[in-house]
Amino acid sequence: MENSEMSAIAQRIVALFVTIKNATFIGVRNYVNEAKEISNYVLIADFLWVKAVETSIAILKSLTDADFTKIAETYKCCNTAGIVYSNRKEGKLYLETGKLPKEGTKARDIVLGSIKTTKTLAEMRDEMIAQFEANLNPQTKSNQSIAQAETYERLYHNGKIVPSIKIHKETKKVYIWAMAHSKRVVVKGEYKDSERNIESEQKFSIEKYCKYILNAELPTTKYRNLVVDADQMSKVVAMGEELTLAE
Repeated sequence: MENSEMSAIAQRIVALFVTIKNATFIGVRNYVNEAKEISNYVLIADFLWVKAVETSIAILKSLTDADFTKIAETYKCCNTAGIVYSNRKEGKLYLETGKLPKEGTKARDIVLGSIKTTKTLAEMRDEMIAQFEANLNPQTKSNQSIAQAETYERLYHNGKIVPSIKIHKETKKVYIWAMAHSKRVVVKGEYKDSERNIESEQKFSIEKYCKYILNAELPTTKYRNLVVDADQMSKVVAMGEELTLAE
């Protein structure tokens, strides 16, 4: 993407971030997310993703059977393997009645594709580690990482990646992608309750346990993708400079 294709605001942000050489604190003021929450962030720009992944792996590997028992008790999540379940109403109906749509139909494929089997928390932890380790190897990147790569591109300046800047390939919007150091909510958002599936709840519970019980938050969960837009942030502070996007 050429700089000429960016908004004037995005060009100013990129010009500032080009000067970042190492992990650096930056501030984003009055950021508005999709839930209309307004927050002030302190982020760490140019923090190595590889280092974040390696630290997350080390934390996950330190968990013991006693930790998994406590996670299950604290967050009321599944720690039993072999339970067959489905998150789709069609799949739940099949498990209750044993009846399937006609063979060879898309409806049947959807039902069968929704059937899953639970894992223990230890098995889920091992799966999380395997995904992280695969992402460290370009030859074995996960589907999620591939999807991210296909959605965003990095910006280059003089042959080098501009730190903590991503561009959405389709919308051409510029994002600040950096690790959160702290966040202060100025205005609370309007969040809707959403039901997680069993595996998502297990992963979320493991992450919460590491953060709140062990005081060892996984660095990979701290990354934020903030769109550079005057309607969504008022100021960016970095490298001793303060850029005003909106009053």
